Amino acid sequence: MSDFGRTEWSLAAKAAYFIDHSSRYIPDREHTQALLASLLCRVIAPRFPVNPLGVLELGCGDGALSQALVLRCPDVRLTLLDGSPEMLEGARKRFGPDTKVHYSRRPFRT
Repeated sequence: MSDFGRTEWSLAAKAAYFIDHSSRYIPDREHTQALLASLLCRVIAPRFPVNPLGVLELGCGDGALSQALVLRCPDVRLTLLDGSPEMLEGARKRFGPDTKVHYSRRPFRT
């Protein structure tokens, strides 16, 4: 069993609850995500002359941070990685059939 399998995040019910109630877990979630996305798009991305910019989000959850990024940098290509199939399904629902978004389920190991 991976280390991820020993965490509460491996439980489908925990992941579903988080997706439905994330703003209770993370105060000012939307504001923080907008701030981080703006920092990446306006400060960090211009230093890397790669077009389109590729971003790997580790522990992406339901993809909310990546969505905030796409709103500010629409050409970004995303790889969303999480150990929870339920979280990745939440991200798939958020992005729909967007071909610039790729998903990877990888449980972490120590």
